[in-house]
Amino acid sequence: MEHLIWPGAFVAIGLFAIWILRHPLGRLVDRITQIDKTAKIEQKQMIPSRDLMEVAFNPVIKDQEALLKNYLANIQFDSQEEREALLLRTLARSQVYAQFDRIGMLIYGSQLELLVEASSRLTGIDEKTVREKFDQVKAADPIFHEQTTLDSYRGFLVNSNLFVVEGDRLKITPFGKEFLKFLVDNGLTHRRRG
Repeated sequence: MEHLIWPGAFVAIGLFAIWILRHPLGRLVDRITQIDKTAKIEQKQMIPSRDLMEVAFNPVIKDQEALLKNYLANIQFDSQEEREALLLRTLARSQVYAQFDRIGMLIYGSQLELLVEASSRLTGIDEKTVREKFDQVKAADPIFHEQTTLDSYRGFLVNSNLFVVEGDRLKITPFGKEFLKFLVDNGLTHRRRG
């Protein structure tokens, strides 16, 4: 029995060390993305929040932060998770609206017409409709569309997540439907060139 004392002591010390270091070890395990046969561990790269806080920081953002702090001070939260959920939802909404604003400035009028047409058809529109619309607007305003190709014209709609390609058809996405709603809700349905 005496020969088991030291191994037992090492096991007890090991378990005690694991218990003491359980939080740092837990964070390490959360960052592990892969363990290969050679026992090499790959970790996710964590970005320090202080680095993100300095990205494009300026006095206007600082003023906006102060306004948001005052706004948040007037909201009663039941928990920190509820506060975080509201901040996350607000950030997501802001990012989506920023994308809508950018798309709204760049989209041609004819592309918007295709989006509206696709929104009223369950099966979307076919590639032929896109090509015909493109040929029509290019012929009507050749100088404006001098550098525009069919691929870039169609690609903008797909790459902006307004359309999804299914075979030879383009279907409006939920993002595209919300974009149209955004335009209507904000009075941005004016005619656009192109």
